[in-house]
Amino acid sequence: MTVRLSALVEHIARVREEASEEMARLITEHWIRVMCDHRGSGIVSRDGNTTRLELLPITAELVLRIRIWQQEYEQY
Repeated sequence: MTVRLSALVEHIARVREEASEEMARLITEHWIRVMCDHRGSGIVSRDGNTTRLELLPITAELVLRIRIWQQEYEQY
């Protein structure tokens, strides 16, 4: 996966701005599950729904690492 980190940082900022309410909910829940799932993001919220990585208060580098991990899972 070839991704410019600066482009990913910009994308994350846009997503967080557009979905600020969902992001706030995730932060106040203090609960996520990191797990691979076919065609998923690798992140599941407390209610069992797949959650966008960009909404978590994590670095762009960690978002990228989880995306790569999920892609490798998808290949198998």
